[in-house]
Amino acid sequence: MLLTWCPLVLSGFPNSSSPFVLDPVVPVDGIFCGTVSVIQGAALSGYSQIVTERFSKAPCDGPWEAVRVTLAGSVQGRQFDRFGGVFVGGAEVLRTSTPEPTPEGITWSVTRDVTDYAGLFQWPQNVSASIPNVVTAVYTGVLHINVSFSFFASGRTRGSGLPEAAVVPLRSPHSVMVSPWNSTLTQGWANFTARRLAADTGGVFLDVFASGHECEEFEAGYDCGTPLRRFVVYVNGVPAGVMYPFPVVYSGGVNPLLWRPLAGVESFSISPLRFDLSPFVPRMVAGEAEVAIRVEGASASGVWYVNPTLVVVAGDEEIASGDAAGTLTGGLRHRNLSATCVESRDDSDLLVRGQMVTRSGRRKTLSVSASLHAVSAYDTTAGGGGPAQPPDSRLAWGVMSGSAVGASGPASTFQYGFSISVNQTEFSSGFDINATAAVDSFHTYGDAVWNKTLQSKSRYRSEEPVVQTNAAAERYLVSLGSLCWDASARVRDGAVVEKDGMQWMCEPGAGPGLPATSPVLALSPAAAVLV
Repeated sequence: MLLTWCPLVLSGFPNSSSPFVLDPVVPVDGIFCGTVSVIQGAALSGYSQIVTERFSKAPCDGPWEAVRVTLAGSVQGRQFDRFGGVFVGGAEVLRTSTPEPTPEGITWSVTRDVTDYAGLFQWPQNVSASIPNVVTAVYTGVLHINVSFSFFASGRTRGSGLPEAAVVPLRSPHSVMVSPWNSTLTQGWANFTARRLAADTGGVFLDVFASGHECEEFEAGYDCGTPLRRFVVYVNGVPAGVMYPFPVVYSGGVNPLLWRPLAGVESFSISPLRFDLSPFVPRMVAGEAEVAIRVEGASASGVWYVNPTLVVVAGDEEIASGDAAGTLTGGLRHRNLSATCVESRDDSDLLVRGQMVTRSGRRKTLSVSASLHAVSAYDTTAGGGGPAQPPDSRLAWGVMSGSAVGASGPASTFQYGFSISVNQTEFSSGFDINATAAVDSFHTYGDAVWNKTLQSKSRYRSEEPVVQTNAAAERYLVSLGSLCWDASARVRDGAVVEKDGMQWMCEPGAGPGLPATSPVLALSPAAAVLV
């Protein structure tokens, strides 16, 4: 369950338009060949409920130019926001959270590109969906969901499409199907064993689906503890990757009216952190490897659900021997700026270098480097902190940035900025919450650029004179080589005022207001895109 500061669901919400996100569905060169609906009309009302159906066959033969997963849902009545995921053959392909409903009911959908996981669909698989839900006489909302997969055939000769990768979940498929969230629960550390990889492995990437809950929900800066988190990955005890989680605010966070109907950035699809483990290929083809994931700064009062998967790309010859070494400097630093204000900082530098020798005697060096910087502060007055005891006022702000070069592919950069302020007054029979939120997300990868900005403000007063207002605006700019995409939306008091989008052919980096650099396809600075 996603806990929130605001018990607004107890008083009921005004009706609003169905929630949506401004995420582009980028066209592909391939030919659309069909959609396979696997889970249809599932009604989720239990916390431990898991729906599993069988994926039998894609509508066209692979390799595919693109594969996409879509989760569509509806809910009516009163309900908290809920977290969940979709799994194929034991591998997670979507981490999501749900919007909070209205009395009249809402619908929503989210689509995510899973082309890197296309190898999962070459044969029949179990597809599971889990969104832990609790239905009572008060919280009446039953989640109704559909899950489908769309396939785009390669427009070229068979075998000349995107390189297909082997997808290797680090959790057993059985444990995921039986209890996906108990098997991924971690507070601080999570340890996994990766099975021995094929000798002709050319590259390995670790996708980590991760979301914080209870006192680890981002809300307005992790109010139960210090305001910054850092993920670190180790392979056989050697530092292999480092990244900050994106500041996702779920639809019940801070003041739920902030996200009606324009949902928070990444709240419908929480992108996995991708780490390039290619320097460790010699170790991973020689035998089992121990993969450890650490969440630095996490509070003991919260949890992170962490689910890792390896994406393995074949090379052109077998690896005979080799080794890897890595160094990681930096670490979270905290200080009290005042009796109520905590500041956290980090300056991390990662360098990993792998040496390998092929069966033919050829020597190769693979390197991954990253440099990260972050500062975040959280200020409160009165109140106890945490979802159960919200302070009367909260102010959080921060900037996280970094750059990285993977073992293959171009350099990538990212920058996240956020500011959130909340003022809350409690009465004997209600409350008054005034909140604002702003989030900016910027990525580059090669000559591609993604830039999303969202600003929202809302006020909710539950007793006379009742006030229920909100206003939000979002813009999403994308430049993918010769394709540019520009979308914007404005909402007020739960209704869409303006929603527009256009795409056109352009010069690389020529999108409106975009720097002449490029965009990223993964959140990890140590990312590489398998295209």
